[in-house]
Amino acid sequence: MALGRIKVWPFFAIALIAAVVGTSFIVFWWPEEPPAKERLVMVSGTIATVIIKDDLSGAQGPAAAGLQSVYFTLKEAPGEFRYPSKFPRYFEVRDRVAVAVDVWIDPADRDAGRPMTVWQIQEHNPYNTIGVETFVPYEDVVVAVTRVDRSMVRAGTWILPAALPFLVFGLLAGRWNRSKPLPMP
Repeated sequence: MALGRIKVWPFFAIALIAAVVGTSFIVFWWPEEPPAKERLVMVSGTIATVIIKDDLSGAQGPAAAGLQSVYFTLKEAPGEFRYPSKFPRYFEVRDRVAVAVDVWIDPADRDAGRPMTVWQIQEHNPYNTIGVETFVPYEDVVVAVTRVDRSMVRAGTWILPAALPFLVFGLLAGRWNRSKPLPMP
């Protein structure tokens, strides 16, 4: 049995997808240097609003895992505060933090007019009778963010080279097809 023509496009499609995904992982999750703890300032206040937003589109409501943040405002402080889902204990912060908080932010975020990323949070809830008030220290946030970012970059560095064999197979299939007759209509 003679092997006929081989479809070439699937090889190139898979190579393109792997290249785009791998590059995206590397570019979007390249570890950023967190602000130094000494540079952070504490802002305290009573929680006014809590909203979940998609990090990509900014739309309210739940989004894909890892691509959402909880945004909240304080009655005593202007601006919007952001706690990303890649930070530790995100669900606890999103679902249980209430009444009042102390948050540590980078003043550069406030000066730029963008939502201020919360690098440390301490809850003050006199009505919480079932457990300990939420506290996520700066050190835990930095460790978690660094670990997540590095693992995503590592995944990207594995996915990106996976495009190469598919590209080679596509080129070889194209070369193979040159020696085969075109199919009859």
